[in-house]
Amino acid sequence: MKLNEKLHILNLEDDAYDAELIRATLAAEGIQCGLSRVYKKADYIRALEEGGFDLILADYSLPGFDGLAALALAVEKRPETPFIFVSGVIGEDFAIETLKKGATDYVLKNRLQRLGPAVKRAVLEASERAEHRQAENELRKAHTELERRVEERTAELTRLTASLQEEIAQRNQMDEQIKRSLQEKDILLKELHHRTKNNMYVISSLVDLQTAQIEDEALRSVFRDIKNRIQSMALVHEKLYKSKSLSKLKVREYITDLTSAIMKTYKGMSERIQVELDVEDLDLDIDTAVPAGLALNELISNSLQHAFPGQRPGKITISLHGTGGTLHMKYRDDGIGLPPDFDISKTGSLGLKLVYNIIYKQLKGKIKTGAGQGTEFEITLQNR
Repeated sequence: MKLNEKLHILNLEDDAYDAELIRATLAAEGIQCGLSRVYKKADYIRALEEGGFDLILADYSLPGFDGLAALALAVEKRPETPFIFVSGVIGEDFAIETLKKGATDYVLKNRLQRLGPAVKRAVLEASERAEHRQAENELRKAHTELERRVEERTAELTRLTASLQEEIAQRNQMDEQIKRSLQEKDILLKELHHRTKNNMYVISSLVDLQTAQIEDEALRSVFRDIKNRIQSMALVHEKLYKSKSLSKLKVREYITDLTSAIMKTYKGMSERIQVELDVEDLDLDIDTAVPAGLALNELISNSLQHAFPGQRPGKITISLHGTGGTLHMKYRDDGIGLPPDFDISKTGSLGLKLVYNIIYKQLKGKIKTGAGQGTEFEITLQNR
């Protein structure tokens, strides 16, 4: 519906002379229109149900019903169609009341010079609303398409994971066949870590490619969390591939590189958030390193996302020490802290729920919330 196109107007008017005067007034303003006049309630309702018009011009005093009833019917059946009162008996106060009830505008018959501008404005606003609705529809379609693509990517990642698991199983079988030769075994295990690392970085790259196509910040944050989880596991395999031992890694170097990699994914954070490490140089077996690294990734990501709102500066402190075969890790930040009634076993946060499941269920460890300002977790694990 545009002003340079012929408008189709439904004119609710019982006086044929006034209807013709309205037509002439609009023509004088350069507005091309087809005027369909009705004045009975039944004809008006039928016209509303059939549609096909761009604008309603209505008198207030009508045979058998009044303009407010006509307005209510229009709001119910054609809420997107502009409705303008054109009447000689409506007062200013009452006219304002009609605007509150859904009328677009009102024009007094003794001031018809206002009719042309009022119609133009109403048509323009309706056109803008229609364009806005169209944009919203297109956005919803784009969102639906995005969800479809995410499902496809998820299925692809699932297939890659299954393929990776199958490959690991095959490598384990090969290891049994060639364990007579330590050199061959070392080569095989190095290749396993190398390929595992490469496959995970391929998955991480796929996530990056998908993230680049997403404009919604909440969805981008979800994909960033997925990438960081993959990266924390891939880093374990990278360290093992480069180390002399193929089953244990240096935990201080691993945590240093892991925190650095996570900080790089949160732009601007490294300039205002300080990370302080107090980590004993221990050897950590792969069965503990992968889930523990994943749990640490979730704690750091949770702090960066929630602990320092706005441009608030702060510090994250991570300490890890071993006593016998037990690992003691303390994680804290000096951010806004957790709710007073926080219980990690009942949390609704996916990241913290993952931390709880890893520590308690997978690693059979313990985790408790510390006291003091900010957020603090104390974790106890067995180093196998």
